[in-house]
Amino acid sequence: MTKSFVTDKYNNNLCNELDLHTTSKGLKVRLDPSITYQAWLGFGGAFTEAACYNLLKLDLDKRVEAINDYFSENGLNYNLARIPMASSDFSLGPFDYLESGKLDYSRLDKYFIDTYKLVNKDIIFLVSPWSPPVFMKDNKKRNYGGKLLDEYYEEYAEYYISFLKHLVNDLGLNVKYLTIQNEPAATQTWDSCLFSPEEEFKLAKILSKLLKEAGLDIKILVWDHNRDIMEERVSPIYDLDKDNIIYGAAIHWYDNEPYANIAKVHNKYPNKHIIHTESCIEGGPHYNFYEGLERYARNIIGDMNAYTEGYIDWNLYLDKDGGPNWVGNMCDAPIMIIDKDKYIKQYSYYGIKHLSHFIKPGMKRIEIKIESDDLIYTAFKDDRNTVIVILNQKEDEFIISLDDNYKIMPRSITTIVMENKDE
Repeated sequence: MTKSFVTDKYNNNLCNELDLHTTSKGLKVRLDPSITYQAWLGFGGAFTEAACYNLLKLDLDKRVEAINDYFSENGLNYNLARIPMASSDFSLGPFDYLESGKLDYSRLDKYFIDTYKLVNKDIIFLVSPWSPPVFMKDNKKRNYGGKLLDEYYEEYAEYYISFLKHLVNDLGLNVKYLTIQNEPAATQTWDSCLFSPEEEFKLAKILSKLLKEAGLDIKILVWDHNRDIMEERVSPIYDLDKDNIIYGAAIHWYDNEPYANIAKVHNKYPNKHIIHTESCIEGGPHYNFYEGLERYARNIIGDMNAYTEGYIDWNLYLDKDGGPNWVGNMCDAPIMIIDKDKYIKQYSYYGIKHLSHFIKPGMKRIEIKIESDDLIYTAFKDDRNTVIVILNQKEDEFIISLDDNYKIMPRSITTIVMENKDE
């Protein structure tokens, strides 16, 4: 049995199941399930303070509905999440959990716990810091970059371990990954800190030792920044990593979509892993913006085809203005909270759904080739199904030949789910 799901710009089908069969002759598709690539880890979003604050403004029944739109099997089927260590720009203001020599996690617990307890499944968490505490930095600020002072590397790593223990032991979270620093090459007007590759590795070595001592089985990712200079930033770290303490690299999409850079790093270091950890459409909310669907689908497929193993979006929920953001860096999110009893699913939501709802954790990417340079596509399989996702950004209709002939509508994203035949 084969099922087809389509969202297109003109008919607004929003991922409905449609009959796309046609008798017209189609483009040849070479699908080879015997050639397999990376296993898929899953999809997710970020529990920023802004996201949690926005969700909790909804009436309780709407909160449950909005959570299920992301994490349920009927929604985006998210199984991953990112959580900032202290404030990011998408906080109600700058803050740290270590101030005046005292640890205090009540700010996290205030918004996060009431949000996460609505999620009715086990989520794999990734942790990222935006800045060390201000007394550890040379500029004495959480924002405007700055550097971690040499004398605080050990103490900062111990603070990191304390935060991880709070998440794992006190809150019971399944934390499996951490990054050394969010966007370590960027001096931002919000929380930020600069690290060279050598400095990231220096901190990673200390963290690796302390993680083992604490009995925490958490994997270390470096970079956590854009794909454009990925190779030059991770290569020095991987070359220093003689004891294999670095699991891999985290990437963001705020560049010109150079997917080849990801594949280049994978081919150079095939035993390292790659996870996409942040993406959003910048410049405030973008309502009724079909191009948002295309951007998400294009980027996810591009990253998948370049050996990325998981995809984590940025804020789960933003308000109608694209915030709150304490420095006014307003953005878009797949779900926007409009009022206490209303939220909107953006087109980007459906771009993600065409992939996340059907490509399940553990599926493996397989070889696929369509005889057209105008279509963007990928394919995954498990023991039961083969999933093919095709993005058509052209104004033209295409026909493709698989087990049957199928229409690919103009300006559309199509997901085809085929039951595997018994061998």
